[in-house]
Amino acid sequence: MLTRDLREVRALWRYVGPIRDIITGAKFRNDLWRIRRMAPELSAGLAGLVGGNEGVALVPIPSHPMHLRRRGFDLPMLLARWVAKITGQPVVVGLKNCATSEHQSQIGVGRRARWSGRMDTLRAVGGNGRSAILIDDVLTTGATVCAAAEQLSRSGWSVVGACVLARTPHNDPEDLG
Repeated sequence: MLTRDLREVRALWRYVGPIRDIITGAKFRNDLWRIRRMAPELSAGLAGLVGGNEGVALVPIPSHPMHLRRRGFDLPMLLARWVAKITGQPVVVGLKNCATSEHQSQIGVGRRARWSGRMDTLRAVGGNGRSAILIDDVLTTGATVCAAAEQLSRSGWSVVGACVLARTPHNDPEDLG
């Protein structure tokens, strides 16, 4: 168990080589076609987390507002929508990113700063006993998914787990807790 609010994180690949190129291409060059083709693998990665419960909502972890403005899209939301087309699961906006400055971006931030800063930027929306799987693109330290799970749990959500495309090489999801 990673935290009491997040029991399992599934990372499909390591964030190296071609996988890193595909993800950075999507994020920084608007090259979405290759990453969209990864949706079936992400859908398959959800299978064990869902456990046959089709009612589990896919809750994307929202991008930093600065990145959303610059890119014009929210990659975790796109991933969730592409997966939902395959699985039939609902996509629910269960989190809001309330970061107000460039300084709250996580790019280039160390492990300790990530863990201390994430609770201040994510806020849960709704809940009412719904079950959720968090969706994100890259797992770096685990701070973001753990903060998201905690915020959702505080608002009445039951967080089944998280599924991400890739994790950075220095982190195994089992070691995040």
